[in-house]
Amino acid sequence: MPPSPSLPVNRPSLHTPDDSSPGHGHVPVLLTLRMTFPPESLPYAVAESAPLRVCPLSTPQTRKPLLVDQSDDIAETPATVDSSTDDSEEDSSDGTDVPVSSRRETPMRQILTMAARSNGPRIPKPSGEVTRLTRGGYSLRKVLGWDQSLYCKVQRFVKKLARKHLVLGRTLLMQSTTALTKVFDVAIERFEFLNLYEDGWVLSDFLRVYLSNAARQKR
Repeated sequence: MPPSPSLPVNRPSLHTPDDSSPGHGHVPVLLTLRMTFPPESLPYAVAESAPLRVCPLSTPQTRKPLLVDQSDDIAETPATVDSSTDDSEEDSSDGTDVPVSSRRETPMRQILTMAARSNGPRIPKPSGEVTRLTRGGYSLRKVLGWDQSLYCKVQRFVKKLARKHLVLGRTLLMQSTTALTKVFDVAIERFEFLNLYEDGWVLSDFLRVYLSNAARQKR
């Protein structure tokens, strides 16, 4: 049988009296402790800091659950269509009277804006239709991956533009081209990073969901 391996552990510092060191009384003496484990107990890892811990390598590590926002888009159900008084004060109806202090960019917004200003490729629209989750569609909130603050800020602003320039009760395809162009221009002026998305599909999705819900409520 091969000899059992010896594993070094922490080395405590002990003191013993020594008459040869007048005026001090004690001198440090380093002792090395070694522990021997039977072969059947390996593999084991010995922690190198006190107190001594023996941990099996095969023991699974306990991890905290990763919290993920599993909620669908705020505007994906008719009950969530808001009134003009429900939006935050930092959003204006046309983007021209927003205080400078409220335009401070979050790190995510800065990254998206920088990407939009580059000459790189635009982000294409996912396959399927927004909110049609059971028919091969997607949740806009999840495919974008924005933080909640940024997502809600853009969503509220687009809703305000829709109430100002579009006809509630009509779907996106029934809106005036001139009015839609105005909405897109103002939204992109406020949130430049929306240019990062090919053919403005993110703005179209925000508008499509909101207008569809508003039209459904008017029936």
